[in-house]
Amino acid sequence: MAIAGAAVQSVVRNPLAEPGLKGITGGASVAAMLVILVLPAAPLGVLPVAATVGGVLALAIVMLIARQLAPTRVVLIGLGVAATTTALVNVMVLAPTEIPVGVVTALLGTPYLVWLLRAK
Repeated sequence: MAIAGAAVQSVVRNPLAEPGLKGITGGASVAAMLVILVLPAAPLGVLPVAATVGGVLALAIVMLIARQLAPTRVVLIGLGVAATTTALVNVMVLAPTEIPVGVVTALLGTPYLVWLLRAK
C-alpha cells in the first residue's frame, strides 16, 4: 500500500495525492460492482482483477483529461472523477434489482471475500 501511494504521489507530482483524490478508489468500486451485479457466478479471482483494472482506468481518465501534470489541475479532475464514480455506485445500489448482501457489506467496508466465506 505504501509503495502504491508513493507511486501515485510521484506520478502526479503531488505529495498530498491519495487514491481517493484521483478517482482510483471509485473506479475500482464501479468495476467491482459491475462484476458482482453482471457476473454473480464469476470466480473469486475475477473481483480483484476487475477492481484493479477499474482503478487503473480511472487514473488513466484523470491523466488524459488533465493532460498537463499541474498538481492542482490533476487533483480537481480526480475529484470530479471520484464524484462521478461515487454517483455510479449509488445508482447501481439503488437500482430496482436484487442487490446481494455482500455488495452492501463490501461498500460498508467489510471485505466481500469474508462475507462469501461466511455464507458457505
